[in-house]
Amino acid sequence: HYANAISAYDAVIARFAEAPELALREQVAWAMQGRGVSLGHLHRFTEELAAYDALVARYSNASERTLLLIVAETLSHKGSRLRETGALHASVNAYDQLVTLVASSQDDQLVDEGAEALYEQAAILRSLGKSDQSSAAFARAEALFARTRVTRPPLALVEARVLSLTSRFRFDDIERTLLA
Repeated sequence: HYANAISAYDAVIARFAEAPELALREQVAWAMQGRGVSLGHLHRFTEELAAYDALVARYSNASERTLLLIVAETLSHKGSRLRETGALHASVNAYDQLVTLVASSQDDQLVDEGAEALYEQAAILRSLGKSDQSSAAFARAEALFARTRVTRPPLALVEARVLSLTSRFRFDDIERTLLA
């Protein structure tokens, strides 16, 4: 089933790769991402990561929101796959790339992707024993959320922040975080 999907994605990419219309460019981007995800399901991880890299190379400088969202999601997939395969430093780099992509965005959904990437990055850094860098990543995630119209960060971020604070025994900060 995944092999058939890859063939279909390849056909879309081959046919519309040079199309200038946004709708077709979006379909190519989705096909490139789908191809990578399908390769991952087949445990062809090197090819999966190459598919993600090709998409990022093609669309990371796009100005269209939809294409940037696909790139951000793809970088998230890449970071996740690298983490799953034990390539933790490469995973941190993929999440850094995502954060850089959305750093100046005013789009709440893009900024949310960046904050979630920082949360993932912080968890990895914590597992590597780099608690100062982990705390800094959590703080950057909070700063990104503060820029959006999101009134409260997702529960995962609050939980992560609490874990970060407990490692430094700042219980007054923990209480403020939980009551915010």
